[in-house]
Amino acid sequence: MNSCCTNARPPNIFLKDSPRAEILHLTAHEALIADIVAHDRMLWEITPYRRLERDWLLAKLGVAPLPEWCDAPVLKDARRAYGFDRMLAYAFTHGVFFAGDFGARSMEDPLIKGTAMLLTVQAKGRNDVDFLRECAICMITQPLSQAELDGLLRLFAISRDRNPCLFDPRLEGAGRREAYHPLLVHDILRGMMLARYGVDILQVQAGAGPGPLGPLLVLATALGRKDARRILAAFAKCKQEEWLCDMVRTRLQALQDLAEAGALFARECAALGQLVPDTALHANYAQDVGQMIAFLAAPARSVACQRR
Repeated sequence: MNSCCTNARPPNIFLKDSPRAEILHLTAHEALIADIVAHDRMLWEITPYRRLERDWLLAKLGVAPLPEWCDAPVLKDARRAYGFDRMLAYAFTHGVFFAGDFGARSMEDPLIKGTAMLLTVQAKGRNDVDFLRECAICMITQPLSQAELDGLLRLFAISRDRNPCLFDPRLEGAGRREAYHPLLVHDILRGMMLARYGVDILQVQAGAGPGPLGPLLVLATALGRKDARRILAAFAKCKQEEWLCDMVRTRLQALQDLAEAGALFARECAALGQLVPDTALHANYAQDVGQMIAFLAAPARSVACQRR
């Protein structure tokens, strides 16, 4: 077993034959398991960057070509980046690093760009300084509009100013810069920003609020929850590009599938002491979400929002 998983709590399916089984709402749990089987919502891979890292090292040694990105399985999970766990998110960033030769190789891809932006705003929301910088490096491997660049700089300035200890002069010369990963990533990002845009990220002034990427942060938060109407409302305030339309549809379809299986609100029902699923609640919600999916796919929507 992967060491990262050894401390994880076992899924509820392993409790079926235990003395605690009678307290579980097994109908809903079985529906969740059936949904995974039917729709393959499992993580496709845990650390795909390990293979890409090896291929990149071989390429640098001159004995193999640079690794290819197009068929990386992690892209299948990128359409659900709003729900990425931290390890899978690092799999994404490291995959971009190695396949793109740390920004030296052109690999323009709207899904890479969009996923990087979504993960960047999530990292800002969690004040995850290391991951924010890795995502920012992924973002600047892609062509950015002025608003996107301004938004990225705003998020970085906010993160920098919230964590002044990371830039304490006492770190210099003490060997800590070389040993502390977030500072190494910061130096890579700073160099890339200077080379590409002539901007020193240490000198950028933070403005009020998250700036142009603020609406995406609101949507990222909504996508991780179950309120489909809030998702659509947040989506309406974002630039409706194809990758984002696809991500919103993917999430709404997952909500509809789970509602049809009577499993979406199992936790909430159990908290209210309702061990039998509320059939009407789930059926009505599934119907409402289905209408929202149809709205996103309607011909009146922009071409970027159509089903492919």
